[in-house]
Amino acid sequence: LQVRGETGPYLELASGAPSLNLHRVARPELLVEIIPAVQEVRESGSGARREGLSIDQLHNVSIEVIPLKRLSTERCYLILFDDGSRPPSGRRAQAAPAAALLESEKDRRMAQLEREIAAMRAYQQATMEEHEAVKEELKSAHEEVLSANEEFQSTNEELETSKEELQSANEELTTTNDELRNRNRELAVLNAELDRARGVAECAQAAAEKAGITSEQARRYADAIVESMREPLLVLDQELRILRANRAYYSDFGQRPELTEGQLIYEVGNGQWNVDALRERLDAVLVRGQPMSDCEISREAPSRGRRVVSLSARRIPADRERSELILLAIEDITEQRTRSESLRESARRKDEFLAMLAHELRNPLAPITHAVHLLHNRHADPASVKLYEMMERQTQRLVRLVDELLDVARISRGLIAIKRDPVDLVAVVREAAEASRSRIDQAHHELSLVLPEEPVLVSGDSVRLEQVVCNLLENAAKYTPPGGQITLTLRRQEADEAVLIVRDTGIGLESATVDGIFELFTQVDRSLAHSGGGLGLGLAVVRRILELHGGRIEAQSAGLGAGTEFIVRLPVLPASVRVPSRAHTDARLPAVTPRRVLVVDDNSDAAQSMALVARSWGHEVATARDGTEALVVANSFRPDAALVDIGLPGMDGYEVAQRLRGQLDGQEPRLLLVAMTGYGRSEDREAAHAAGFDVHMVKPADLEELRRLLAYDPIQSAS
Repeated sequence: LQVRGETGPYLELASGAPSLNLHRVARPELLVEIIPAVQEVRESGSGARREGLSIDQLHNVSIEVIPLKRLSTERCYLILFDDGSRPPSGRRAQAAPAAALLESEKDRRMAQLEREIAAMRAYQQATMEEHEAVKEELKSAHEEVLSANEEFQSTNEELETSKEELQSANEELTTTNDELRNRNRELAVLNAELDRARGVAECAQAAAEKAGITSEQARRYADAIVESMREPLLVLDQELRILRANRAYYSDFGQRPELTEGQLIYEVGNGQWNVDALRERLDAVLVRGQPMSDCEISREAPSRGRRVVSLSARRIPADRERSELILLAIEDITEQRTRSESLRESARRKDEFLAMLAHELRNPLAPITHAVHLLHNRHADPASVKLYEMMERQTQRLVRLVDELLDVARISRGLIAIKRDPVDLVAVVREAAEASRSRIDQAHHELSLVLPEEPVLVSGDSVRLEQVVCNLLENAAKYTPPGGQITLTLRRQEADEAVLIVRDTGIGLESATVDGIFELFTQVDRSLAHSGGGLGLGLAVVRRILELHGGRIEAQSAGLGAGTEFIVRLPVLPASVRVPSRAHTDARLPAVTPRRVLVVDDNSDAAQSMALVARSWGHEVATARDGTEALVVANSFRPDAALVDIGLPGMDGYEVAQRLRGQLDGQEPRLLLVAMTGYGRSEDREAAHAAGFDVHMVKPADLEELRRLLAYDPIQSAS
């Protein structure tokens, strides 16, 4: 587009970037005439003219389109605008008056409107054709874009494939490089070993040449070493004949060389080495080259009595002058074995002593517990009730100490039994917190429980796990000054672990004492520990119980006065496991007809106090001090229940239970047999059930549980 003259009334630049496109610069009222005129010139090849157009203040504007001839194939057009302000040429001046004389004003306007309508139609047609052309171009461009997109996608896939191939090739090259590097290392090591071997060989050869050492001299050197050993040594050949023995052997076993050398080892010393176990072990050394260690044999020494020896054997490689040999070393371990058996016997006696000590401590605790229970229920004044509650707490503390002593004995012998079942830790924590509530309230501590709403299931013994939580809570209460804060948090960590944290605001731990806090009889602050009670056993028991459950515990503290945090970790069960529902027990005691209760105990105080307690519950009671008296009383008294001590003089409680079962066989309701004993080991419970006892209770018995047992009416329950 090129412009000449004043085109302002006819052309107007559009907003945006400057453009030379006629469609964007021509005024719209002229564009409808210009486009058809250009189309007409393009088709006819001659000029075209449009007259009588109106633009703003101009009412007689004419447009003339003239084709220009050029040497190139490109078509160009000259567009002339005329508003009538310039004098017309001679031809035009003559035509105008003639037209004015031939046409009226009305005809002229009609002709003008027809031309405008025709121009508008031509403009619309041209616009539609251009629109169709543009549409076709856009469609073609869209197809080209789709084709290009497919090509790009195909190229991208090829690039991904090439990338994978390059990565695979890179990995192969890396593997090959590693193999080459490893082989280079092996070659370097081999070369170094060859160099060392060559150097050793050269040194040995030089030393041999220099010193003149012969094989006989080397053998004498080895013989000197054998003779200097304090332990008895034998050198055996392939047939297990004794080639030689050192002085220690002849001295310890009292044998002479002429009766030893050349003999089979199984034939010397009256056949004391002719033992099947030794034969098998020596055959393994001889055939497979398998070393023999610590083969223990008992033998009779002529002057020293029965001895225990430990034999070890190794094969000696052959050389050019002899075949393979066996070196047999003999060590007398009689003293070590005696000391070991003595230690085991001492441990056994210690465990028996602890069990007997627990039994003897529980026996006097039983009547004390009974007396406190009776006095507590008979006195209603607050001062007396407070004293009896204090006595009851201290009695329970003594019982707890006795239980901890027995747990320590079981731990040392590995006898703690774990009965594994699916257990909900949330329920265990709640029960333990309730059981420890009195001790925490006594010290005016504030206990906060942070527990999840959903169950946290572990495989374990609910009783032992509750003992763990109780020990940790009571430990926190004991080592925290009055009015402290104790927080127990339980959460499930990820999918395989339960984390229980007991945090207190107590005296804290020094860094040097954290590692040893779980050892037996360990207390970090003896002054405070003595004021709170305890033997330093609780945390040791806790750690062992957790280890039996596959768990662990650790202690953390920022220092003295900063409190302590105990962190317990236990493996959890999958969420699909369900906890067996517990049978609901009504805490209220049923009202039943008083029962006849027989109390059998050789301890008069224990028997009488137990009888008073049972009578206070509304039962009829008879007592006996031994098994014979119990059978006589039972024959006339016909008891519904019998509370029998196990450690009776003469006839023990097990036999009494068996005879009572036979004597009262067929009685309705069936006789309830309860073992009341100071022995609480698992083997004691098994023996009690085997003898016919229904329940095994450790002294001092839980009186509420016993009261519930005696109140239970099997006839009503069956109905």
